[in-house]
Amino acid sequence: MKTTVDYKSVKYTQDGNTVICDLVSEIRYDKIKHMEFFIDIPDVYAYIKKIADSKGNIVLHTRGVAKCLPTDTFDYETGRRIAYTRAQSKVFYMAADIYDEITRRLHIDIDSVALNCYLAGHKCSQHIEELIEGTNNE
Repeated sequence: MKTTVDYKSVKYTQDGNTVICDLVSEIRYDKIKHMEFFIDIPDVYAYIKKIADSKGNIVLHTRGVAKCLPTDTFDYETGRRIAYTRAQSKVFYMAADIYDEITRRLHIDIDSVALNCYLAGHKCSQHIEELIEGTNNE
């Protein structure tokens, strides 16, 4: 599976029988297909600008936690893998939410463009009627 998410840093901490993974990930501007197209759509551009850093990259901070039950034997490496996978899962869900929001905003913008085209076509039809009526009155 190919994604546009890069992992920037990972930090593990242990608190007793709990392993915590803090993961910093990034959706890079240059890896988002057709991102340059979004710049021309004000609502999408405003959303991306609001959540992106100065380079246009979207930085995601997630935390995964693995707690060892009292009935289990604590294993730090297993805890790390579980905590990392939980943090990674959150990254993908956050990225999906971001792409869903971009898509939603695109649909709104496309719908408004379609409506404007329809209205313009209607005005042209009205204008044609006026022109025809004007030639009939001459």
